[in-house]
Amino acid sequence: MNHDDLVREMGALLAPRVLSPNLPEGLVTARLPAGVLEAPLIAIPDCHLGDAGEGDEFFDDDRENVDRLEGVLRAIAAFMERHPDACVVQLGDWFDLWRASSEAVQAAPAYQTVLELDAAIGLRHIVGNHDATFVNDIPRLRRDDPSAFRLGDFLMPSVFAIHGHQGHIAGADHDGFDEIVVAAATTVARFFPGVRTIEAFIDSDLDAEDALKALVQETFGTAKGDPAPAARPRDPRTGAPDPEAPFVVRENADVIAAIVANVATMAKRPMPKLVLVGHSHNPCVAWSNVGDAPTILADAGACVFGRFNLLLGAGDRITVFDVS
Repeated sequence: MNHDDLVREMGALLAPRVLSPNLPEGLVTARLPAGVLEAPLIAIPDCHLGDAGEGDEFFDDDRENVDRLEGVLRAIAAFMERHPDACVVQLGDWFDLWRASSEAVQAAPAYQTVLELDAAIGLRHIVGNHDATFVNDIPRLRRDDPSAFRLGDFLMPSVFAIHGHQGHIAGADHDGFDEIVVAAATTVARFFPGVRTIEAFIDSDLDAEDALKALVQETFGTAKGDPAPAARPRDPRTGAPDPEAPFVVRENADVIAAIVANVATMAKRPMPKLVLVGHSHNPCVAWSNVGDAPTILADAGACVFGRFNLLLGAGDRITVFDVS
């Protein structure tokens, strides 16, 4: 399946809803090296499901937001029936557990169908900063599938997904950048959700005297701040993996790529050619020279704050769309 075939088929399954590549940020697309995408790829970015009440950023007092998510999940379910090799991932912040408890989200009548579709699909989730407790307590309809909730994951041999908040660990007040990246990568690569708490992992796998212990705890256990969407300048560097892509300078791109490079090293895998991220709520394509060869970072945007993005990839291309 090539990119156009995927867009055409998903567009038909979503009808009467429309897929549009014309985003406020402009076109967000890039051509990939041959063989990176071994199967069709669909990525859903941050949703922030709450309790469907006043503070719910996803619901936002508009049932249409829920109907659209249900429609997308139904289209994905139908697509996967036709193409069982397809890779579908949600890139983190599925729930917004700062504003509502997990129990309240799961009890909200507005989200019952969404959660049932999530379970029926067996949707893979990357754990984000808003739903970090998923490392220990996943939604009850997914109890039999804890391995579907990970801090980072190889979706394909050359495609890795990570939420993206991990890029904030290299703030100006921290020293020892390489050590910090290795510690972050170790956490992503070795922690297995559903087996024990992240605190227990840190206690048992990091030296009690290690100054990085508190940093890793803060980064993966309590990190909360999301960046505000902002205009990103175009990346003028030469040597881009796709000279025609609208690459921008994305915050923390090299830090995220460094974490993924360390994960790949520990997993004895090559550096991925494509890294999927969310977190910023601002879709873009960027690239990093960290690793053996240039790596494309695709930020899939958001399904919250009045927009609904969806990343589609097949053949040699990825594109972020709006669903309306």
